Amino acid sequence: MRHMLGKALMICALPFGAAAAGPHDPLATYMVEAIPFALKDGKSMDDMMALRDDFAKLAEAGDLEYSAYVMSPHFMSQSSLPVDEKFDAVWLGFSRNPSTLAASLSAYLERGAEMERAFDEVREMNQRWLMRGELVHQSDAPEGDGPGYAFFSTCRLKDGASRMSHRAAEKAWSEAMEKVGASANSHVWYAGQGIPDALQGTMIKVRIFESVQAWGDSYTAFIENDMANSPEWAAMASQVDCGPIRSYLGRAFYERNAD
Repeated sequence: MRHMLGKALMICALPFGAAAAGPHDPLATYMVEAIPFALKDGKSMDDMMALRDDFAKLAEAGDLEYSAYVMSPHFMSQSSLPVDEKFDAVWLGFSRNPSTLAASLSAYLERGAEMERAFDEVREMNQRWLMRGELVHQSDAPEGDGPGYAFFSTCRLKDGASRMSHRAAEKAWSEAMEKVGASANSHVWYAGQGIPDALQGTMIKVRIFESVQAWGDSYTAFIENDMANSPEWAAMASQVDCGPIRSYLGRAFYERNAD
């Protein structure tokens, strides 16, 4: 996948960018739909991904302003997540704002019964979360090929911290990492509708690398430059308490054209 979620954010991003955003402002905001799902017996991720063309035809016919990715767990423990049942992957869908998400959902409900039956033959799901996402830092790294790689961690603000102060610290940390060659896009997702009780009052910090190799190179830069002892790391750690980092491999299911 090229620059994981990059194309989605070309659609989702608000019409302002880094030059217009101060340290307390996001570069973009958007909506995130997350659906953990389990594959049915005898089905594989290949069966799920085989439905991409049919979904694309439906999405284009209905002019869905929506992009979707399938995230497969990599380095993680099932016990670190507030998911009630076993899951094999997570569907992530993105829209620019609640209105465009609702319009896409309305079009899907009107025309997507056959598509939904096809999904039901492959996967089972009993959760659907809605979150509001913010792009905090946009990497300058060139786009890469292959599956995207993403980190997720569930965090809570510490006493005295605010969303604004945390966002500023997260930006400064991401910029410091970029300077030592550790390139990634940084996001914060705020828990919203449908979330489990365990996620009430939390946020999810997200770092997205354009490839597995980019993640490895960034990790090496983190160690070799002793970034865990940097002032930027200390400032960020002063803002939030976070749980374990979970990593996923991501593949595009449907990317809406920026045109």
